[in-house]
Amino acid sequence: MKSSVETLHQGYPIAELSVNRVRSVPGVQWTVPYYQSTAQLRTEDGRMKLVQLVGIDDLSMVGAPQEMLIGTLDDFHQPDAIVMDIAGYTSIFPGVAPQVGAIVEIGQRRAVVVGICYIGASWSGMPRVYTRRSHLDRTAICPY
Repeated sequence: MKSSVETLHQGYPIAELSVNRVRSVPGVQWTVPYYQSTAQLRTEDGRMKLVQLVGIDDLSMVGAPQEMLIGTLDDFHQPDAIVMDIAGYTSIFPGVAPQVGAIVEIGQRRAVVVGICYIGASWSGMPRVYTRRSHLDRTAICPY
């Protein structure tokens, strides 16, 4: 991240080229890109909710949720895949039993819930949604 960033939750991403420079610094064992932002999610029936969007590294899966309740980490490789935390799912889809298959829109792009995870309480209170960084790179959501 840029040096002006004070917390992970207000991140301004550095360029992909800079990640490669960080990898070349002596003493750095490894690094992968990380993306986190606030995004607008819209359900098929038009309800909207702000979510914390996390882009995980496609190869290493660093940043992926560790406790999957429904689905597996392999499900991230499905087209337009997102995984939603259970608390967020129940606030976005009240009265609906947790299940995969829901289609939503994030940043004017189609997304499909392929998994539900448990990650503990969010400090912001916003639902957390995970997807692969390559999914973000194809959209206007991700600035690089």
